[in-house]
Amino acid sequence: MKEHTLTLLGDSRGDVRVSAERLVEAISALIEGARRAFRFVVEGESLRSGPYPTRWKDATHIDVTGLIAGSTIVNLEASTQPLSAAWLFAESAHSGELPHLEHYDEESSAVDFFGHVLARAATGNWDKLDADRALLDTCARFARAGGKSGIQLGGLSDQLGTVTVRESDATVIERLRDQTPAPRSVRVTGTLDTISATSAEITLRVSQDITVRARLDAPNSELLRKLFNTRVVISGRAHFGSSGRLLFVAAEYVGAASEGDELWATVPSPDAGIKSLVIEPMLQTSEKGISAFLGIWPGDESDEELRNALEAIR
Repeated sequence: MKEHTLTLLGDSRGDVRVSAERLVEAISALIEGARRAFRFVVEGESLRSGPYPTRWKDATHIDVTGLIAGSTIVNLEASTQPLSAAWLFAESAHSGELPHLEHYDEESSAVDFFGHVLARAATGNWDKLDADRALLDTCARFARAGGKSGIQLGGLSDQLGTVTVRESDATVIERLRDQTPAPRSVRVTGTLDTISATSAEITLRVSQDITVRARLDAPNSELLRKLFNTRVVISGRAHFGSSGRLLFVAAEYVGAASEGDELWATVPSPDAGIKSLVIEPMLQTSEKGISAFLGIWPGDESDEELRNALEAIR
């Protein structure tokens, strides 16, 4: 177990009294943040439908070990299983990579995972930060729990030590959340590089050094065995981190690739919008355009003549 502190800062008068609601909200946001940060590391997605996996509850467990009367400091102990649990999941899923684990060591906790995201999101240090919208929502929730005075999370790894956020930081975090690319429909072609009998994840090798993670809702093990180490095409929804990096593809289809599918042998990018019109709009005149084909209304009829003409064609 690793020791952390949660400090609810008082106002300028040094008031150490905090409302029960604020304390409950702060701890609730911390638990949610730790769980979502851990899930984001191991799955590339911090929130999915259904209950939180039971197998991960030990890795994200937090105990309150000290509540001293008159103090705004809450002493915590958090499990140090997240790093080993994350690697075990990666090995079973053959995902091959877990983002930003170089920031942590064997004594890191899920609170460290959350603190790492929180600190960079709140300070605008977004260059190497990957987080999805749900995780950033929780960061903003935690910051708002600090009120105007602030909330402090201590005992963090990655040389952070302590991170302090306030209600005003939530606006910065929400700006990053809103800039995080939304999922979009994609097709990807590559060599089916890894499959698993126990995991719904597969890996496509798009090029010699580039792979794409994909998750299948209902994997067909027999089909995947037949397609293993061959060129395949998948279609589904691509999910991106706040940096714009592709996290994974929620695949709805996987099948053998044809020659034409090689067009999709690239890593999806978050911005696939149409940059310019493919066809330039034609100037509409009496000599060209729709008017030349259909004709134009003379425009010099009276209202009575127009009504009579409309009645005649009814």
